[in-house]
Amino acid sequence: KISKDTKKEKMKAWQVEKLGFDNLHLIEDAPIPELEDENSIRVRMLTVGLNPVDWKICDWDFPPLSYPRIIGADGAGIVDKIGSAVDSTKFVEGKTLVFFFGNMLAKSGPFAEYYVHDCRYLTAVPEEFLKDKNVNEVANQLASIPCPALTAYQCLFNKLKLTFEPQLTGLNKKIVNSILVTCGAGGVG
Repeated sequence: KISKDTKKEKMKAWQVEKLGFDNLHLIEDAPIPELEDENSIRVRMLTVGLNPVDWKICDWDFPPLSYPRIIGADGAGIVDKIGSAVDSTKFVEGKTLVFFFGNMLAKSGPFAEYYVHDCRYLTAVPEEFLKDKNVNEVANQLASIPCPALTAYQCLFNKLKLTFEPQLTGLNKKIVNSILVTCGAGGVG
């Protein structure tokens, strides 16, 4: 359960002490991260997405990483603090819901109560979208999107070289641009 106390000095986090999944532990006295630069945003995490890459970072030595480290890649939460160069009309402290794909190679991931990320890689959820919706439920859905969506995008457009250009086909000259994916499962499929 994530604390709503924004005045505390320490936070809970899932941290892996050294290589090996058995070395993953919940710690309760991790320092709350400070902004790294003028483009940083600190997010009070509501939820995180668990991806295969998360356990691979714990258990595999590829890429070589430094330890200890807080794990995680995907997450969603409420903007807690913004840097001086951040657009304060787009990211409102204590109000704006954001989701993101984290930097897995960074020292700290979002499997914690707070996470600092570059604002240029955060997606702000428009207030109109949240009208009459439970913010926690929306956050749960959003945290499941980034890594699988990025993986699917890379497969389709970087590897298969598909384009967004529609093609005219058939007697009625309908615009068609589709692909059939078989055996697709999980968030990517």
